[in-house]
Amino acid sequence: MSRSKPIHPDLLSMARRGDIAGIETIKLIILATPRSVTAEVVDVLFENMTMCPVPPLSDLKRETLKMYKGTLTAIPPALCISLFWSIVTTKACMKPGVKTAVVANILEHDGAFCRWIQFSMRSGLPSLPGEELGNSFGTNQKRFPLQAQLLIKLLALDESLCEALLSSDPFIDLFLELWCGEASLNENGIMRVIDLSTEHECPIISLAHTFVQTDASLEVFLSRCSGKTLRQEFLQCLLDRVIRGDTGSNIHTMGWALSLLKLVELADRLWTSSSAYRQAFHKTLFLPHFCRAWRTVTSFFAQDLEGCAKIRFMLCLPTMIRMLSMAIADPARHLHKNWRILGGGGFLESFFQSIFTLEDRVWDAVWPGVIQNLATLLAYPALVHPTCFGDITIIEVKISSPMNVAYWNVFARAWSRAKAASEALVERPPENVCDNPSCDGTAATPKAQLKQCGGCSSVIYCSVRCQEVDWQNWHQKECPHAARVYIDRQHKGMIYDSRTRGSHAALLEVAYAEEARHQYADHSVLPLFSFGWLTDDSGGAHDHLLSSVETYWGRHGTSPASFPQEYLRPRYESLVAEYVAGNYPSGWRLVEGNFPPYGDEKAIYVTALLKPAGSGYRTICCIARFKY
Repeated sequence: MSRSKPIHPDLLSMARRGDIAGIETIKLIILATPRSVTAEVVDVLFENMTMCPVPPLSDLKRETLKMYKGTLTAIPPALCISLFWSIVTTKACMKPGVKTAVVANILEHDGAFCRWIQFSMRSGLPSLPGEELGNSFGTNQKRFPLQAQLLIKLLALDESLCEALLSSDPFIDLFLELWCGEASLNENGIMRVIDLSTEHECPIISLAHTFVQTDASLEVFLSRCSGKTLRQEFLQCLLDRVIRGDTGSNIHTMGWALSLLKLVELADRLWTSSSAYRQAFHKTLFLPHFCRAWRTVTSFFAQDLEGCAKIRFMLCLPTMIRMLSMAIADPARHLHKNWRILGGGGFLESFFQSIFTLEDRVWDAVWPGVIQNLATLLAYPALVHPTCFGDITIIEVKISSPMNVAYWNVFARAWSRAKAASEALVERPPENVCDNPSCDGTAATPKAQLKQCGGCSSVIYCSVRCQEVDWQNWHQKECPHAARVYIDRQHKGMIYDSRTRGSHAALLEVAYAEEARHQYADHSVLPLFSFGWLTDDSGGAHDHLLSSVETYWGRHGTSPASFPQEYLRPRYESLVAEYVAGNYPSGWRLVEGNFPPYGDEKAIYVTALLKPAGSGYRTICCIARFKY
């Protein structure tokens, strides 16, 4: 084997001066004898990049014309970048001394390095391995993913280099150049660059995901992308990639599945870390597109059990839970829309389809976590489209451990209750409980005739008559206090609206009809239904946790818990006193529910007066209290 010789000093001098012939000659030598690369070669490349000022990106067309017809000042740095990537991607070139020189030069000259790459990407100059003058790879669709792949390899080269680049504004600007890169135009507008032609995830998406892996890099990224316009463009690019992956051609399904995982994780990190990004998300249609894309992916997994069995759940289900959390952990005004979208998109169908493919040992390990994430959903039946409730008995065969049998029994009962309440709500006005305690025609009036108090937006009535009666009896004194509480909670994004209260009333109707109608006939007893996820402190088997019935005896006429809406206390105590005194018709029952937090609340209590209706019950009046 011939011994490699150092590159001749004259060639290095030519390259240092920006001589194109000298740079190309060095490139040919390195391709033939990779071990001829030295630290001096790396130094020369960066000297050339820093010697030439980067032309303004805002005036690119004029500068491009100038450099090709006149001075050609931009070509040598682009060729130096191309040679640099050839060195970094060739294992034989990266001797310890060369690697040290690469890291040191980038740390010192990251600004010039990143800006020249950005300029080359935008102008089409040959700056990638294998590109030559007059023979570049052409379109952004091919060049941008390759450039992202090279940057990922560079970040993996050295830990300190990775940390420095992820905190570097020029590097973030370079990434944004790739992220916002336009592939083409269609009838819907700009299409962003995405490469899903292989079984691997798109490199541009992988690079984006790198920025959110640590809190430090995420903080720098959010600071750099804090402008409203840039923030909105970034999310639109994210959404465009979701749409293209789900509807585009030449898509490798495994590559798309892996890319979708990263996109959901990226969205989740931005959502949970920045209120500004969370608000920006609401201006996009991210949830229906994510939902539709996820259904496509899970359908693919279901058809290929052998090839994808190992990654199907380990990767997909945690990511789906992130989507579930994003839909739940949303300001109250968006929750109904979010769950209609998830229901219409078959999200839960895909969710359980993923669960059903688990091996038994994996199932037993993750099932409790899945249940906890669904607990909030089942406690808010109005949020769930009835079509979400399918046949879940197919999952029962997967349960083996005694603990999971207990989990399953609790979950199946809660699922049945939520399904019954959701189906009942379909035939009622969304805000189906009149706030006039003396009204017995609850929920009979179409939605168009419902009357809401214009002073506090906190009470609703089925008719003008009921509104007038309640104003004289109660609400005239309550309204100013209710308005202050409403405004305070509105600012905090904690609006517990009439629709949600009505759905909780429906859930109480179902629970009482199923389990408590024969146990609590005595009016001196106020049963409390707990719809939260409760665990014992022993660390052993769990009690009946989800939607279990817990009875609190001997609580006559007083509130079971303190609550900030002190103005409601007279109304509440009057309701309890009338009930205990037996002043309501025979068969009417007073019940109470404790529901899991809705937004930032610490607890929600709903007290409902039920009357018999057919084989079940209907709510006559309902009072909701919360602590926060």
